[in-house]
Amino acid sequence: MRTAVQRSVFALVLVVVLAACGGAGGSVAATVNGEDIDRELLERMVRAQLDSQGVDPEDLEAEERSERVEPLQRQMLTALIQFEVLEQVAEDFDVEISEEELDEAFEEQVAQFGGEEAYQAETGMTEEEFRNLLVATQVRVDALFTELTEDVGEDELREAYEAQVETRFATRSVRHILVESEEEADEVVEELEDGADFGELAAEVSQDPGSAPNGGEYGAEPRGQYVEEFDDAVWNADIGELVGPVETQFGFHVIEVTDEETVEFEDARDELEEELTGGEAQEAFNAIIESAFLEADVEIDSAFGIWEASAGEVVTDDPLAPEDFPDEGEIPEELLEQFPDGEIPPELMEEFEEFQRQLEEQGGAGTP
Repeated sequence: MRTAVQRSVFALVLVVVLAACGGAGGSVAATVNGEDIDRELLERMVRAQLDSQGVDPEDLEAEERSERVEPLQRQMLTALIQFEVLEQVAEDFDVEISEEELDEAFEEQVAQFGGEEAYQAETGMTEEEFRNLLVATQVRVDALFTELTEDVGEDELREAYEAQVETRFATRSVRHILVESEEEADEVVEELEDGADFGELAAEVSQDPGSAPNGGEYGAEPRGQYVEEFDDAVWNADIGELVGPVETQFGFHVIEVTDEETVEFEDARDELEEELTGGEAQEAFNAIIESAFLEADVEIDSAFGIWEASAGEVVTDDPLAPEDFPDEGEIPEELLEQFPDGEIPPELMEEFEEFQRQLEEQGGAGTP
């Protein structure tokens, strides 16, 4: 079963694939460790996206074309390079995908797009490209996560369960009657103690429109799902005990806890195991891909930009001139002018320092 982490990884890749557009010279847009990425494929995907937006690049002025198309070209080419890196990483880890797995994933994706014509119009890909590039990337990501997932020990699973049993796996079912004043709540308590039916009284006098028609019933909820005063009363009460008046921002409540259930360890085990292994797999996956981006031999047609290995993406080849850089640690004058008292917010300083650190790694300091 694909985890939420795996689905999110593929979703990010797919979003990038469907985001972009193109133009340059030569038949190869880029090479990744010697494998070519066809410029004609890039252009088709670009054209498909422009068409879906109702944009004809021939109608764009030069400046507008540059502003709209070039960033999309870089995003698109980034995705295609990442696809190639993922394929090569899968090969390095001896991750194999069967034709049956690929066929099944292909049919799922075609259905999600709404049919063959829909995915071809939106992606600009042929059936072979869609199947063996975009869909295959999804399957490889799933398979690689499976390879990276290690069994979690029984002690670790039980520790995770015990740490969350009260806040997550234990639930209480509650019914209540809400009134405006403490005096009214005291009257409700008195009537209930004299034998009045809770559900009938709730339907008659409770001012909670959500629960009154249901006899004041709330569904089973874990700790922490209600406002603090109500929640404390619920979890401090005995089952069947009448509690109140309890004052909250909504008024005065008379509360009865009708049931308590706890999901047993064996029933929660699979869910906990998937969560724990998924987190470890995510960290391992990120480390592997980051390393692969840094080590990949990527050459790009200069018309599209340059490959920034540390970020794993294609970026514009338009660096600031060295004379534009402030000295290391120097705060840009433009930034200081925005804060005449000299008190720059710490979070803004952190962003500036991180930006400066990244630029230093690329060969100089700079301004945000």
